[in-house]
Amino acid sequence: MLLLYAGTDPVAGTPDTRRREYSQWARDVAAGGTAISGEELSEDAREVPPAPGVPPVGPLPRGFFVLSAPDLDAAERIASTCPHLRYGGRIVVKRVVS
Repeated sequence: MLLLYAGTDPVAGTPDTRRREYSQWARDVAAGGTAISGEELSEDAREVPPAPGVPPVGPLPRGFFVLSAPDLDAAERIASTCPHLRYGGRIVVKRVVS
């Protein structure tokens, strides 16, 4: 799973332009033989109140992609080509436990 986090600088371009660019990137990844799907997450979020003494969550992801890769190194190589990085965002690669 690629978790996409916002950067700290203002983002250039329009949201529609970025969505098209991310969609094209995902189609290119899929054309290379890697199964991939993803979604953008809305700004609306609510944290269920944690138990007393538990700190609140940190920054929330802005979107995600789920892809099929043989290992974290391969997933990281794919993530390194994601347009999200060009817009100053961060990507965290995590393995889904099955």
